Amino acid sequence: SDGNGNFSAADTLLAEELTADDGTYRFDQLLPGDYLIKLAAANFAPGGPLAGMVLTTGAIATDPDDDIDHDNNGWRTSDGAAVTAAVSLASLAEPMEDGDGNANTNLTVDVGLTSFDLSISKSDSRDPAIAGQLLTYTVVVTNHSSAQATGVTATDKLPAGVSFVSAASSQGTVQEADGIVTASLGSLAAGATATVTIEVDVPSGQTAPLLNVATVAGNEPESNLDNNRAEEPTTVRGLFDLEVVKTDSVDPVTAGEALTYTIVVRNHGPSDAQDVVMIDDLPDEVTFVSAQTTQGTLTEADGRVRAQLGYLAAGQSETVTILVTVGLDVVDEIENVTIVDGNPVQVDPSLPGTVIKESNLENNIDDELTLVEPALSSISGYVYVDLNNDGQRGPSEPPIGGVEIQLSGTDVVGNTVSRVDVTDNEGFYRFSDLLPGHYSVKEVQPAGFRDGIDTPGMVAGGTGLLQYTVHDDLFAGIGLAGGVDAVEFNFGELMHRVSKRDYLASTPDLD
Repeated sequence: SDGNGNFSAADTLLAEELTADDGTYRFDQLLPGDYLIKLAAANFAPGGPLAGMVLTTGAIATDPDDDIDHDNNGWRTSDGAAVTAAVSLASLAEPMEDGDGNANTNLTVDVGLTSFDLSISKSDSRDPAIAGQLLTYTVVVTNHSSAQATGVTATDKLPAGVSFVSAASSQGTVQEADGIVTASLGSLAAGATATVTIEVDVPSGQTAPLLNVATVAGNEPESNLDNNRAEEPTTVRGLFDLEVVKTDSVDPVTAGEALTYTIVVRNHGPSDAQDVVMIDDLPDEVTFVSAQTTQGTLTEADGRVRAQLGYLAAGQSETVTILVTVGLDVVDEIENVTIVDGNPVQVDPSLPGTVIKESNLENNIDDELTLVEPALSSISGYVYVDLNNDGQRGPSEPPIGGVEIQLSGTDVVGNTVSRVDVTDNEGFYRFSDLLPGHYSVKEVQPAGFRDGIDTPGMVAGGTGLLQYTVHDDLFAGIGLAGGVDAVEFNFGELMHRVSKRDYLASTPDLD
C-alpha cells in the first residue's frame, strides 16, 4: 500500500488462502500492482502447520522477480511471521517484465521451509568402568536439517560422585561448573556433527552404576525433540591390588631374645578394598607375646595371628606389629610367612559387572627369614676335698687344682663335642660356648685322693631343670638348653688314709 516494496503495518490485507496438500497456493483476479505474500505467525506457533520449521535461507531472501521459480523468496519478521519482498504484476505479463521476452519464466512467489532436528548421542570409553580410574564420555551432536542451526548448546550432567577432569569440543567452547558441562558449539551446518569429549575420575569407592545425561538445544525451533536427550548408563567394577611387606626388627637375632615383626598392608588400588584380612603364621621356634594393629582387630591362636583390617581405600596402608620371643634352642634361621586377602564382593547380584576383586595376587604373600645366633651355654663346677663327706662343698673345704675334666657329647646341630679342662687353684673348671645339646662331664681321678660324693648342679639362678645321671666321677646325659649356665657340677674327693705300712714305707732308713 505504501509502495516501499517491503511489508509494513500500513499494507492492506487483500486475501487469505490455505495451501493445498502439495504446498501450493494461488491468488487469482489480481490487478496490476505490487503485492506481498505473508505467512502468518500462527502457522509457526506450537501446534501450527509450520511449527518447528524455518526458512531455508534463514534471514536472506531472494528477489521474487529473479526469473527463478521454486526458490525461497521470504524471511521471518520480528512478530514470528514470514513475508516476501514486493512482486510487481503487469497486465498480460509475468511478474515484473524483465525484458527476456518470455512471459512464463517467473510465475511463482515461493517460500522455502525446512524443519530443524538436532540430535545428541553419547557413549562411554568402557563398561564396566573401574572404580578409581578415569572414564571418558563422548558426546556427538548432529544437525539433521537442511539448513544451518545456530546457537547450538550441548549440556552434560555428570553422574553424582564422579570428579570432573577435563573436556574438549571439536568447535566452540566448553566449560564445567558444579558437575554440569556446557559446550557452546555455535552454528552447525546442515548435516554436520560436533563432538564433545569429557573425562571424569570414578571414585575409588564407587560401587553403584553411573548414569550420565546429556541434552542439546539450538536457537531454531525443532520438529523432533525426542532425540535431544541421551543417557549413558555405566556399571562399575572394583579392582584393587593388596600388597604385604614384612620386616624383622633385628637380623641376626640371638636365641632367647625378643623379635618384632612389622607388617605393612597397602592397597595400591585403583579401587577400595573391603574385608581385608592379614594372616601371619608364626614360626614354630618362637613364642607369641603380643600384637598391635593401626586398624581393625587382632586375634592369635596356636601361633596364627589374624588381623581383620576391614576397609582399605585406594592408597591406604595399615601396619601390624607382632612381638615374639625366639626359643633358646634355635641355632639356625626361622621363617615367618604372611598373607593378605580382600574378599571379592558382589555389590549388586543383578549386575554381574559389579564385582570388587583383586587384580594382582603375586604380592599377597611375604616371608621373612631371620638368622638366629645360638644362645650359648656352659657347664662348670669344682673339685674339692669333702672333709665331712656330705657331698656339699663348704667354704672351709680345700680345692684341688690340676685335675683333668673331660667333656663329651653331641650338640643340637649334630656335632660331636670333645673338650678337656684342668681345674685351677680354686679347683674350678668351666666349659663355655656350648650349643644346646646333651653332654657328659668326667673327672680323671686325682692321685692321692679317694673318690668321694659327686654332686650334680643346677641352672645358674636356680631356674630351670637339667636332665642327667650320676656315676662315679661322671655326670652323664646333661640336657643343656640354649642360654643356660649349668653350675656346681662338683666332684668331691676324700683324703687318702695313711696306714702303718704306708707310714713305715715313707719313713727314711736310719741305719
